[in-house]
Amino acid sequence: MRKRVRQQCEEMLANLPAAHNMAASCAANGEIVMMQQVLEACQQTAITLGELIESSEGEGTEVVAELECYCELLYRIHQGGEGTIAELDEYVERAEQLLENLPITREVVFLPYKVSMWDSLEQAWRKECEREDTHAVVIPIPYFEKNPDGSAKEFVYEGDKYPEDVPVVRYDAYDLEAMHPDAIYIHNPYDDRNIVTTVHPDYYTDKLKQYTDDLVYIPYYVLEDPNLNDAAGMELLSHYILVPGVLNANHIQLQSEAMRDAYLQVLGSRYGEDVRKHYEKAISVVEPSKVYRVKHPRPEDLELPEAWKTMVERDDGSRKKIIFYNTSVGTMTNYEKEYLDKIRRVMEIFYENREDVVLLWRPHPLMQATIDAMEPELKKEYEQLVLQYREAGWGIYDDSPEMYRAIQLSDAYYGDPSSVLELYKITKKPIMIENVDI
Repeated sequence: MRKRVRQQCEEMLANLPAAHNMAASCAANGEIVMMQQVLEACQQTAITLGELIESSEGEGTEVVAELECYCELLYRIHQGGEGTIAELDEYVERAEQLLENLPITREVVFLPYKVSMWDSLEQAWRKECEREDTHAVVIPIPYFEKNPDGSAKEFVYEGDKYPEDVPVVRYDAYDLEAMHPDAIYIHNPYDDRNIVTTVHPDYYTDKLKQYTDDLVYIPYYVLEDPNLNDAAGMELLSHYILVPGVLNANHIQLQSEAMRDAYLQVLGSRYGEDVRKHYEKAISVVEPSKVYRVKHPRPEDLELPEAWKTMVERDDGSRKKIIFYNTSVGTMTNYEKEYLDKIRRVMEIFYENREDVVLLWRPHPLMQATIDAMEPELKKEYEQLVLQYREAGWGIYDDSPEMYRAIQLSDAYYGDPSSVLELYKITKKPIMIENVDI
């Protein structure tokens, strides 16, 4: 039985003894009609209780059987037959005891939006699934890509792209308000403040916190641990912290103690010591799913796709080195046209050395959407660059959700500072940071 349903049932049962006393008082004063009305109200409460319990536990529970006997006694007293108020109280007490014996179950909902970011919630989902008292539901929610003026451009739903072992429920088949899950997990904290995409407004965090007693936020990224004495770095980090999802969450799971300290410093500085104390309890440190996945690769992370083999394997069976080329939206928006020129130069270098190394280009999942929303004048040039690279067939273009395959199969990293870089550091493989000016 859901905890919330149990509480509703307990409250309804707790009100019955007072009604019994009122009925007894009415009978003693000769107010028979009033007594009958009170007993009818008690019966309706018992019927509602039985329906509520059966909707949760199914038919045939002992507590519903006890309520049925209670209703029979109410009817006899109502009709002037045998029965006492004390007997009614006894039925209620037994119903309360039987209700306590019903096991409590938790309803936990996960609301990812982009399938490429599901990995940030995956480990928490698997842990919830392992709990015998928990029903975990994954509900991919729709989102919109934005036009340069900030208006919604394209409605996107990726619920059909999740791994086969992750059962999903359509967003329009689950009523969050009616179900009121015990916990809701999110990884997108921005609501309407993201200038590239926005989740559907029905899933903004100010609404979600009304549908649950525990809104849990887990960032979809892993960042370099902050230096609290670096004013510029802390100012940049504050843009990740002072967002609706953080402010509306009941609990937040962060990657490290250093990141927790940074959150507390920023939130305390902005909102005061009382708010800081609140977040000291609300923020916990949990190893991110992304870090766990890099440390514990799955078999599919280590399997070379057929489409890559012709580029990676030589005729004699030896393999070329694979260089993971990571391009980020942050560097792109900082350099704009210069960035595309840099990518083009990188491709020329790797093409010249294609007999020894293979370029595995993996742009940020929001690269195209970011260009469309923020740099529309670069849209055609970027799309042409991607098309030419893919059609040439000498390098790998990876826009799949399988980031970990690229991390595990590559021999070195080249590209921009990003959350992917922080994950790559775990592998201890060589890393070179791209410099657009060179």
